[in-house]
Amino acid sequence: GDHQLHTDAVPTDLVEVCLIVAAEEGDAALFDRMLAELGRTPDGILRQRLLAGLSNVDEPSLRDRALGRVLDPQLRMNERFRPLMAQFADAHGRERALAWLEAHYDAVRALFGADYAGYLPYTLASFCDREHAEAGRAFFAPRMLDTNFGPRILEAAVETVSLCAARADAQRESAARAFSR
Repeated sequence: GDHQLHTDAVPTDLVEVCLIVAAEEGDAALFDRMLAELGRTPDGILRQRLLAGLSNVDEPSLRDRALGRVLDPQLRMNERFRPLMAQFADAHGRERALAWLEAHYDAVRALFGADYAGYLPYTLASFCDREHAEAGRAFFAPRMLDTNFGPRILEAAVETVSLCAARADAQRESAARAFSR
């Protein structure tokens, strides 16, 4: 049978959206087809689109496979952040993504090198509570010392999370006052 993905059946500007929606709704078979296509194509734009689809899966078992792409030898360095950022951007995926990153940090660090590893704390910026700000700082602080810009990026990410948490707390208090009248 023909297992090629026919991305030319859709207007070019909609291909990525279609692949993301298909992957969100899809199963392991579709994930495997997209992964095979990614392994075959040298086309940078198609690779980015396929990776967007692979990175935005919702099925829990596929989330772990999506995160595993970060360590996939067939990915280019500029593609490795995509699965992480997509899963961290998803409210239902970010806890699992953080647990995955913490569990695989040493392998990710070895692959990313001092330059790219310094950007990993940006993943924290998708959270909005004090617990994640503090836990994120505790996890990343000692691990950023041997990276370029990592300590600065970590502080910026923690500040983003802390400010979001402060705004959320203020809004909760003001809503509580409004509804208690």
